[in-house]
Order: sequence, then C-alpha cells, then structure tokens
Amino acid sequence: MFDLLSELASMVTAGPIMAALVLCTLLALLAAATLAFLYHHAGAPKKAFLIGLAAGIPIMTPALVQSRQAAAFAMNLSLADLLVPAAALYLLHGLLKRSQPLQVPLFWLCLAYTLWAALSIVIGGHTLRIEMLKISHLVSLLKIVALFLYFYVILNLIEDLGDMKVLLKFWIITGTLVGLLGIGGALAYQLFHIRNFAAGDFRAMGTLGNPNLFAGYLTTTFLLSYVYIVLGGNKRFLIPCMVTHGVAILLSASKGSVAAFAVGAFTLMVFLPRRRVRILALALGTLTAAAVVYLASDDSRVYMDRILSITDLDDKSHQRRLALWTTSLEIWEDHALFGVGLGNFALASPEQALPEGTGTKWSAAGLGGVKRELAVSHSTYLSLLCEMGLPGLFLFLAIFLCFVFTLLRRISRTPASEPALKIHAALLASIVSTLAQAGVANVENSRAIWASLGIIFAYELKIFRKDIAHTAPVLRGTAIVTSL
Repeated sequence: MFDLLSELASMVTAGPIMAALVLCTLLALLAAATLAFLYHHAGAPKKAFLIGLAAGIPIMTPALVQSRQAAAFAMNLSLADLLVPAAALYLLHGLLKRSQPLQVPLFWLCLAYTLWAALSIVIGGHTLRIEMLKISHLVSLLKIVALFLYFYVILNLIEDLGDMKVLLKFWIITGTLVGLLGIGGALAYQLFHIRNFAAGDFRAMGTLGNPNLFAGYLTTTFLLSYVYIVLGGNKRFLIPCMVTHGVAILLSASKGSVAAFAVGAFTLMVFLPRRRVRILALALGTLTAAAVVYLASDDSRVYMDRILSITDLDDKSHQRRLALWTTSLEIWEDHALFGVGLGNFALASPEQALPEGTGTKWSAAGLGGVKRELAVSHSTYLSLLCEMGLPGLFLFLAIFLCFVFTLLRRISRTPASEPALKIHAALLASIVSTLAQAGVANVENSRAIWASLGIIFAYELKIFRKDIAHTAPVLRGTAIVTSL
C-alpha cells in the first residue's frame, strides 16, 4: 500500500500526470449529472447513448500516466468511455425506478474471468516478488470491467429492431468516415510525405492509433454493414461504405486483419451457400483492388509487399513475433496455473520491455520521452496464457464460444430461405474473424469487439426470438436476467 501511495504521489508532483484521465473523469461526472434532465424526455436518453457510443468508440487517443523516470502504464482512451458510466446509471435507474429488467447473460462467466484476473495478479506478483497493488494492475482490472460494461450496456440499450438499426446506422457512418480518414492519412504520407495522426507512416490507422485495431474495427464494421443491408438498409449507400472499409483494410497493411477478413468471408461462404457466387465476386473485386494498389507505383507496393510477407518466415516482424511467442510460452511453462499476473508480461520478461522512442503515436501526442513497460505477446491467447494461466485463457474462450454455439444453433434451425440466416451468418463471421485476428494480435481490450457482442446478443436474445423464456430471479421487485 505504501508503494502505491508513493507511486501516486510521484505522478502528482512530477511532469505531465494523466490530464486525459482527469478530463475523462470530470466529463463522466458531468454526463451522469445530466441524466436527471434526460429522464424527463422519454426515449431521448436511449437513442442519445446509442448514437454517442456508436460514434465515439473509434475516436481514441493515447495517454501515459508517468512519473519522472518511467510510465506507470499506457493505454488508449476512447470518446465513448465518457458515455458508458452515464449509460450504466441510466439503465440502473430504469431497473430500480421503473422495474425494467436488465439482461446480464454470461454474468457468472464474466465475473469468474474478472476474479481470476485479480487472483492471477496477487499470485503472480508474489511469484515475481513485486508489489501486488500497483496502478497498472488496478487499471488492468478496470479495463476488464469497462469492456464488460460495453457489452451489457449495448445489450440493454437495444430493446427492439428500431434501436438496433439506429446503432448500426451510426456505427457504419462513423466507421466509413474513420476509414476515409485513414485512407487520406496514408495517401498524404505516400504522395506528399506528410506525417499525420491518421497514418502510422504509410499504414492507415484513422482515429484508432494502431493499424491492427483500425483494420479489425473496419472488418467488424464491414460485416455489420451487410447485416444492415439484410435489415433493409439502402444498398446504394451501404455498398460504397463497404468498399471504403475494404480499401482501408488493405491500406492498413495489417497481415493479421487481412487474414481475419478472409476467414470471415470464408465463414459466410460456408453458411450461405446461396450467396457463394456473390462472395466470390467480392473476393475477385478485392484481389483486383489489391492488384491496382500493387501496380499503381513503387511507393504503393509497400502495402501489398507487407501483406504478402505473411508467408515469409524470415520477415523482421515475424521474427519479432516469434520471439515474443516463444517467450510467452516459456513464461507459461513456469507459471502454468495462475500465470505471472495480468499486465506483468514485461516484468516477467524484462528484455522485451520497450523504451519510448520517436515517431510513435505516444510521442506524437506529446507523451513520449520516458521508459515504459509495454511489451505484449502480439497474441491474445498467448498473452492470457502467460499472464493468467490456462484457466484464464479457458474462461476468455468460453465467453466467445457461448456466442459461437448460440449462432450455430440459430443457423442450424433457420431455413435457408429466411433472411435471418444471413444475419446469423454475418454475426458469426464477425466473431470468427475476431478469434482469427486474436491469434496474431492483442485484441482482447478492443471496445468495438465487446460492443459488437452486445449487438449480437441483443439481436439473438431479444429481436430474433422474442418468445425465449428466461429464468428471472427477483431482486427487490426488479428482474435481472442472468441466463443465456
């Protein structure tokens, strides 16, 4: 406890000290205070939250919390983070005052995952002989809670098909604008050698601060656009949006995301046999666009060269990741059950810690110049395995597998002629593509992924099957649905 207070004091008395976090806290409190006004306008708060979350999720900025010598932790903050606490309070108000039921499926599984993360920190800290109560540990646990809030908030804000359409519409509009921004940033660098926040040198990353997160977010957006088309969305508007998403993914030069996109397309082909010709046509169009990018100029070839290097095991990025994966497995072998503690990978492997340098998103935001322990395994599964042990990885996968099995069950029971089959297949493709990308990148903290899970369960549990019977234990006269 003394070390924690000393760490806090050091950050308060030295240099820049999490101004972004303070601002977010103040704005969150302000948002909560405005709820009293919003309650007097039926329907307005819900739609405002849906639109705000959809538009704010990809608007991200980096923040370092640092002392004089080193960063306590580094993280990305999203504009949508400001709305999540207020939206949760709004839903709780409905639960307590209007007896509106809250749906919290997988609650016990999510709780078990959170508690195991805390336990891994305690035991891992003891194993590594470090202070267990650290700012970075508290933030790691807070991240988990915040991500689950994204899931539950989205799930409960969507009450009917109209709500879902509102969220999808603004998600797609925002995703398309972010994709265009990333494309523009990449072209500005390539054509005019202008460094900008929307591109990591030549790689498009829009407002997400990372090409891999950017491409993963747009892959999800692409598939949600297809869902919106099935729900009656305007094809003349949505198809150009989907083309924009595909071009932006190519210009991100994210090998893992391109592979994940291909896995998602393959999933659609498997479960939508009647749409295979159209999917193949889409694949052919994608290959044509890739060929155009490759042949346009020597500068533009860097995108396809990087993507095609996925088969080159001697590539530097591959060698780097292989070293990280090997280290992760070695750490796990020594700490198989509890791991070394959530967020302790760098402490368990000091040689992989990354000093802050120039030309990064952190220094571009004026937050560089310090040492920080920000090494990651570049694989969600290996990160969880070495930091939380085998049970932690199992609990994480169990959450996603619940969605996969739910969608597979829906697909098996839905006739091929039903439009709902296309929606089930697209939602399944979004999860499968996420799981594929997670193998080669750290995506477990992506807000877009957890928000999309809320959309999936809102459709499957509320919209598609309104007559599903839920076991609803009563708590002070209000129902909280906890069953799947």
